[in-house]
Amino acid sequence: AVGERGWPGGIIGVVLSWGNKRTPDQSAVQSSTKRHVRLVTVAYDPEEPKQGFAATLSDAGVLALQVSFGKRDLERWDADTTLRSCLGNRAARDAADVRTAKCEKQVRASVGSGAATTVSIAWDEFLGQPALLAMSDESQRDHITGLATHLEWVTEIVARAVAHPVAKGALRDCLDVVTIRCDPDGSPLAYSFDKGVFTITVSVPGMVCARRAKKNAPRETKLLTTLRLRFLVGCHLTYERAVGEAFLKQHADNAAALCKIPSLSITLNWSLMEEEWFRNMTPEDQAQMFATLCDVFPRRLAGRDLVAVCGHPIGARCVADNIKAVDISCTAGSGGHAAITATDRGLLATVAYGGTAEVAEGRYKEKIEFAYDLVVAIAADNAVPLHEDLQASIAAPLGRPFPLAIPLDFTKTDVFRALPPPEMADIVTILHRLPPLVGAAGSAEEQDTGLLGALCHADVVDRLVGKLHIESAEVQVDVTDQVAAPGRWSIVGSKIVFSVSLCHAMAMDSQQDWRQRALDLLDLVETVAILETRDTRERTVDCQLQRALGTVVPISLNWPAYKAEPDYRSKSARDRFRIASHLQTYVLQSLFIGNAGITGGRGLAEFSETVAAFLARVKQIAVQPSGPRCALDGDTLRIAVSTDAAQQCSLGDGKGSVSGIFASVEAELGLRVVREAAAVARARARVERGCAGVGVPCEVDWDAFVATSYVRRSDAYVALIDDASEKAVSSLAGPSGGFRDQSLVSMNLVSSKKFSAVVLVYDTTNRIKHNPGVTHSLIPHCFRASLEGATLRILTNVSNGGGGGGGGGRGYFLTWR
Repeated sequence: AVGERGWPGGIIGVVLSWGNKRTPDQSAVQSSTKRHVRLVTVAYDPEEPKQGFAATLSDAGVLALQVSFGKRDLERWDADTTLRSCLGNRAARDAADVRTAKCEKQVRASVGSGAATTVSIAWDEFLGQPALLAMSDESQRDHITGLATHLEWVTEIVARAVAHPVAKGALRDCLDVVTIRCDPDGSPLAYSFDKGVFTITVSVPGMVCARRAKKNAPRETKLLTTLRLRFLVGCHLTYERAVGEAFLKQHADNAAALCKIPSLSITLNWSLMEEEWFRNMTPEDQAQMFATLCDVFPRRLAGRDLVAVCGHPIGARCVADNIKAVDISCTAGSGGHAAITATDRGLLATVAYGGTAEVAEGRYKEKIEFAYDLVVAIAADNAVPLHEDLQASIAAPLGRPFPLAIPLDFTKTDVFRALPPPEMADIVTILHRLPPLVGAAGSAEEQDTGLLGALCHADVVDRLVGKLHIESAEVQVDVTDQVAAPGRWSIVGSKIVFSVSLCHAMAMDSQQDWRQRALDLLDLVETVAILETRDTRERTVDCQLQRALGTVVPISLNWPAYKAEPDYRSKSARDRFRIASHLQTYVLQSLFIGNAGITGGRGLAEFSETVAAFLARVKQIAVQPSGPRCALDGDTLRIAVSTDAAQQCSLGDGKGSVSGIFASVEAELGLRVVREAAAVARARARVERGCAGVGVPCEVDWDAFVATSYVRRSDAYVALIDDASEKAVSSLAGPSGGFRDQSLVSMNLVSSKKFSAVVLVYDTTNRIKHNPGVTHSLIPHCFRASLEGATLRILTNVSNGGGGGGGGGRGYFLTWR
């Protein structure tokens, strides 16, 4: 029955006939079957096997085939799947056994000295698991071979671990058996060690082993590591101490060489391993802590910061005389940088175990210096070049030595010594660079140059030395923090003193107005602002005004009045300096330059008659903080600009805080009559010149035009007069432009000799709507023409185009008869 009909080749033929690539190698299946099958038994099963056919292979070599009794009469028993699983699994097991034997050989070689360690798989615990048998035959074989992969990974970890003699000795002495067992209800993967037996316990899903360790894998699926292996066999702490001491010696020798001292020892107080808080840590956390304490921390503390202390002669002497050892102690705590104290041996570094991750970020150079009272001494010595440069920089513009004293007696106070050592050093350094004197570092909006930047002006030097008789400077630090931020300048006898609270010293570089504050002390804020804007004012205001008026009209700013204003006095020195600068530049430009001022082509200087009338009454101009917008006081024209308006004024900002002065000047001096007459004269000449080709005199009734409310109420009256003259020329003497666009010249009406003059009268109310009595729809109705004696009088809307017929233009001449 086994070898007939549908089963050509018998049992082996069935297995080999299935060509899926995931089946074991055909020769391997064949060899495994021949090796293990000694007897085949066939029996009917009245309990109906699940698939109608079952096959099992015992360790004794009995291949037992069970056939469903109900299917006994079928021509072919469906045994393919079960036979493949049974015989294929045996072949997979054989392959796993070969790999297991290789692992055993490698483990023995790694451990060495004739070790008799055995490596095995508890097959009986796995092969009968219902969860395994319920899988496809391919999955079953993946899980079976996965057990060998687990053993290969452990073998590799053993090989890595024995690279250190501590782990090798421990494994040689205690590792007898490596086995892998099944726990169907347990976690996917677990490792244990007890009495020489290293056990890998997996569930059925855990039989398949990952090919490589995953760093962030869950604990229950994480593969064995050398650290965990050392922990299981009990040599973890011995190993960590041996490795840690090697690192400590390496860093000690390196630091001694760089510090140029005979020897240095770095030790760790290993008694911490007896502490309860330490024993409650995971092995991984313990190893990480030792890596920090024995490698990362001493590399930074000794290899970098202790060497940095020796970079200064004072520090090098101190290290050579006092530091022979660095002792590291770890205690329970919540974290933070290590505390450094001086001992008879040298340095004691105390680290809180909760802060081992932070110790690599600490600044220990200043802490070492603080422990030996070197912070201020080294920082002050390093600042000597800065101090000398400051004194030389001050002496150069003054023309004589100018001592600068920076007493450091405040560094002896408890308040100062309670500060972090890095901050102590930074405070001493910034005091010797003194931003109030040289300006803050990194000024962006306005470059701050401090008091030193103002000494380029002779007025400042004269005030400081000639009038105040200042001979030296001094810095005073108030540890009681009574000096308001950011600090203040003062004059004490023949000294100029800068005082600052200790708590504000580090903020001096963030202040951007030290120069203005120094000028305020000397009462020179406005003086220096005038000096520094003089060229800009001359170029943008004075020269342009002189060119427009043909002469110099002095402009002065009433500084005493501005300085007496409460609003001005209440502002900071920086704001007052900005206001003074704006008054000298932006404000004067806004007032006098352009069409809204005096110099523009449409401003006061447009007509020489207006300029002459202005100069006849105004000899000088004064700008002051209060009073009428514009007022004539004798021959002085006074103009008011408030401090707020001056502070906000800047060209092109669109705020309009200061507007041009022309309209106010015109009203105050009564210049409209003069300017209007000049505009009419220019318009009359333009009409006369433009209409010369008409053949008869042409003019506009200007008296009537300028007397209308249309012109009288308009500030743009000059533009209205100009527009009226251009329209008159276009209407009376323009070229032909079609039927609707005819002039006196184009129609040749002068040749009729019916009139000898033309007068154009504008109706500024635009109410003319006259039907000339013709029917042509293109004839406009916005004008009326009449002959008064020998004068042709034309009345037209100032804005043509309303009412009847076509639009405006010159077509009204067609209606005159």
